[in-house]
Amino acid sequence: MNTRVSVMSEKTHGSTKDFKDLDAELPQKKYGARPELTTKQKLELSKAFGIFDPRGSGLIEQRGFMLAMRALGFEPKFSQVDELIAKVTGRAVNETLDFKDFYNLLNLVMTGDDSKDDVKKAFKMFSSPETGVISLENLEAVSHELGEDISTEKLQEMISFADKNGDGVIDLQEFIAMMERPMLE
Repeated sequence: MNTRVSVMSEKTHGSTKDFKDLDAELPQKKYGARPELTTKQKLELSKAFGIFDPRGSGLIEQRGFMLAMRALGFEPKFSQVDELIAKVTGRAVNETLDFKDFYNLLNLVMTGDDSKDDVKKAFKMFSSPETGVISLENLEAVSHELGEDISTEKLQEMISFADKNGDGVIDLQEFIAMMERPMLE
C-alpha cells in the first residue's frame, strides 16, 4: 500500500506567492512506520526545486538534483545520485526529474531507508552477544544507559509484545517481525 502526501509547490508571480497542492506517492516502508517530513522540510524541498527550475517548467536536470541535495546539507557522489535515481524512479540517469521524483528521492534521503541490515544492527545493539537474544535484563540495561526510568513491568510488556514463541526473550526473527508491523497511532 502506498501513502499519498500533499506537498506545497511554490510558484512566484511578481511579489505574491501562489501555492498549489501536489500529490506525491511515497512507497510504503518495509520495516516500521515511515518517518514523515516536517512541514518545514516539505517547504524547503519546494523552495529547493524552485531554485533549480527558474523557468517554472516543472522539470530539473540531474545536476540540479545533486546541487539541491548539497544545498540541503548532503554531500553525495555522482555514483550515489545515479544509483538513487535509478532505484527510486526506475529510469536511466541523465533524464529530467519532475517535482514528484524530486520529492520522493529527497524524502528517501532525508527520512532514511531501513533495510534488513539496519534492523539486524539495531537488534545487535539491544541483544546480548553471549545469548543472541533480547532479554528483560538487556532492556533494563539499555533503559539505564539512556537515563530512562521505565518500570520493569513496562519493559516486560515490550518483551511480551514481540515474543511470539513464548520463551520470554526476543530472537532476531521476532525482532524483524515486530519491526515490520505497522505502528499504531
